[in-house]
Amino acid sequence: RIPEIYHHEILGEPVETPIPDPDPQRLASLKHYRSLMPLAQDAHKPMFLLTAADGAIGGHSKAVSDCYVDFALLALEIANRCGLFVP
Repeated sequence: RIPEIYHHEILGEPVETPIPDPDPQRLASLKHYRSLMPLAQDAHKPMFLLTAADGAIGGHSKAVSDCYVDFALLALEIANRCGLFVP
């Protein structure tokens, strides 16, 4: 629902207007990473910076790597749309 509400309420597009696919307004698509959230809360760290010492072992370590990439791509897209150069 968020993309629909954004297009209609923020961009002022009519309700009957379909959302384009791919949506040029979309910054990124992020997974929930539900299994990482409790670890991050306990460690007082972002999900993408968890280590084995924080309990991110096994499948969690792969999820941390994926999470890091997803958030890095999101940050780069935001910087790009703001006209900022990121080395």
